[in-house]
Amino acid sequence: MLNPRATAMIGAWLDAVGEADAVIREEILMRAAADPDTRDAYCTAAVACGAAMRDAPEATDARADDAYVACVHCRHFRPNPRTPEAGFGRCCIEAPASLTTPTLWPYALHRCPDHQPLAQGAQP
Repeated sequence: MLNPRATAMIGAWLDAVGEADAVIREEILMRAAADPDTRDAYCTAAVACGAAMRDAPEATDARADDAYVACVHCRHFRPNPRTPEAGFGRCCIEAPASLTTPTLWPYALHRCPDHQPLAQGAQP
């Protein structure tokens, strides 16, 4: 079974990409529920396109045990000045989670209890 946060993230991603077909949406959710790698890929897509932050902010609540976040959406993250969209950045508070992979890549999903979402429309 898919947890509610992952369901919200994937639903927000499907909305963002314009997928309105109920049969396809249900199939995508079933695939995500059956395979953790597929679920993670869909959740990564939701964060990468900004859908998780815009349409399902609860999906990135780092205080939940099963929450995944991306550094690019955290107020502590500072992007690489040479390649801000893809380069390895840094965590201003040096959160313990920032010391493990795949953290500090802007869109890599990981767990971080110190994650603080950016204000709507703010840049890291």
